[in-house]
Amino acid sequence: MEYGLINIINFFIVFFLLAPNIIFMKAIRFKEEKCKSKIILLTEQITRYACMILMVIPFVTKQFAFVSVNMFIVFIFGVPACLILYYIFWILYVKDMTYFKATVLAVLPTAIFLVTGISLMHIPLIVCALIFGASHIYVTRVNHR
Repeated sequence: MEYGLINIINFFIVFFLLAPNIIFMKAIRFKEEKCKSKIILLTEQITRYACMILMVIPFVTKQFAFVSVNMFIVFIFGVPACLILYYIFWILYVKDMTYFKATVLAVLPTAIFLVTGISLMHIPLIVCALIFGASHIYVTRVNHR
């Protein structure tokens, strides 16, 4: 495994994904977990952490590299756009916790993981992102009924 600039960038992307969860956690009153499916909850957590790890560590591949210039452009504009939207929706969500805002907050990390995985053709990240997205959106839907 070789590490380079992409690993460092991806580390900061993961950091910026986690930051609002920590910052806004105090502002949000804790809601009871309505999703009772242990399998879905476990799948969500395992794939969440797998995505974060796979963003930084190039498993199955020697080194992260963009598939093409076009994929680099998609990554360089798509990920920051998703992060900016993620912060905006966190601020909006803290003010008024609606199902729509919660769903956007579930979709945006998935989009970041997918854009990164596709841009780097990192198949394990793509697979984990798809599973994480499905389980995270499901849990969000159940919790906001």
